Amino acid sequence: MAAERPACLRVLGMRVAAGGRTLLEDVRLDVGAGEVVLLVGASGSGKTALLRAIAGLAGAGITAEGTVEIGGVEVRGPGREGKVGVVFQEFALLDEMDGARNVDFGADHRRPPLPSPERRALRDRLLADLGVPGDVPVARLSGGQKQRVAIARVLAFDPRVLLFDEPTSGLDPASAAAAADLIRGAADRHGKAVIVVTHDHARLAGIADRILEIRPAERRLVERPRGDVGGDAGFARADATTTTTAGGLRCAGILDGTGAWMAYLPRAAFAFFGAPRWRSAAWGLRLLRRYVGLLASPGAIAYLACAGAVSGFVSMWFSLRRMPLGEYTEPLVLDEILGGLGFSGFRILLPVIATLLLAARGGAAVAADVGARSHSRQIDALRSMGAAPDAYLLTNILWAFFLATPLLIWTAVLAWGWAAAAVFAATHPGESMFHFDRAFHEVLREPGRTLWSGAWWVMAKCWTCALGTGLLAYRFGVASKESVGDVSRGVTSTIVAATLWVLATHFAFAFAEF
Repeated sequence: MAAERPACLRVLGMRVAAGGRTLLEDVRLDVGAGEVVLLVGASGSGKTALLRAIAGLAGAGITAEGTVEIGGVEVRGPGREGKVGVVFQEFALLDEMDGARNVDFGADHRRPPLPSPERRALRDRLLADLGVPGDVPVARLSGGQKQRVAIARVLAFDPRVLLFDEPTSGLDPASAAAAADLIRGAADRHGKAVIVVTHDHARLAGIADRILEIRPAERRLVERPRGDVGGDAGFARADATTTTTAGGLRCAGILDGTGAWMAYLPRAAFAFFGAPRWRSAAWGLRLLRRYVGLLASPGAIAYLACAGAVSGFVSMWFSLRRMPLGEYTEPLVLDEILGGLGFSGFRILLPVIATLLLAARGGAAVAADVGARSHSRQIDALRSMGAAPDAYLLTNILWAFFLATPLLIWTAVLAWGWAAAAVFAATHPGESMFHFDRAFHEVLREPGRTLWSGAWWVMAKCWTCALGTGLLAYRFGVASKESVGDVSRGVTSTIVAATLWVLATHFAFAFAEF
């Protein structure tokens, strides 16, 4: 029993608050290696808040003060220096990958790292022991299978302490029983100190060495007899002063986020060079490829090409067809008209249109991706395994925008030039296309230079627009998400803020450029 085990996890003098309300005060807790402790209590009493506080994942309106020791040494920060692993109620799996890659993520972030052959053998053994396929996309797995993948991932990460948040929630009886066996096995076979937050105390009491209940009125933990597995009616209810509502957390998150924007801006410039903070270079590059593919997908390239072609067609068609007294003036000023269209299109019109569309489409895509990760607790899972979200996500998002922007802009420019040439050929069949090419690019081409005149101005303002869009998309996406509606609002806010940023950037560059 607990008294016979040396303490692996020790919590001393912890105070936990959420939404401005104190939930627990002076929490003291010892959990030994191989011990399973059940943490129960009424809804809103602070079970999950305490679990997050122990893991160093306080946030989203949750604050915690106190000391956490593992193996007699004080630990700090998210994941408590890699010694605390969390199996989230939402599983928090990388749902764009299969089960094997998820387990690899845990193994690749453990310290010290394993050699590749040992890592692969560990992954295969865990998946086989837990009876879950490794080559099936996570999105196609059942709830019980997802949970087993989440357990396999955290075991591959190999922390000394395991925290489970509602591990049987939403599972059928057979899957819930299997989950209980897995939790007990993690303690017995792997020697982990285990804390389980649950409402399903009747089912899980059989695997527990101790049961602790949160008493909201007293704001403390009390130990319950192991045989006392009554229903929720047996718990002291959280009163109005201690209940943590979703609305309270959301309001607190909004207030925290307002200050976070101002605090984050000075650090944002350094995020571009965040690759040295990758705990695993292979995973950093994998996520970079993902975001480059998201921004520069064939659909995105076609989208910008269509925008460029429409812009070239409209500007050329109406400039030539709607010219006042065109039949008299056009022969005299045709070269000047073509040169002006080429200059204004390349230096002004195309950059504005292309970056607005990039902000709308790219910003929305990234905000949705990061927002979904926040809603499914993938952000917390990254933090708990030492994978800093700013380095793994924001750095790669900024680099993806930086790399994708030239491709997308020049795709639009080429489509714009081809559409303009096609309109000229259709409206002036007697004119030479060599004449069009010379006149259209007269202001842009300079002898002895490969790039068109002003190309660096164009790229400077497009990169400024793109990097600002990436930062906005990440910040709106990574904010705490309690519902799918929060994800949608993050996407909408990104589109509005990014388009305003693009317009302001072009306005500012116009004064410097011209």
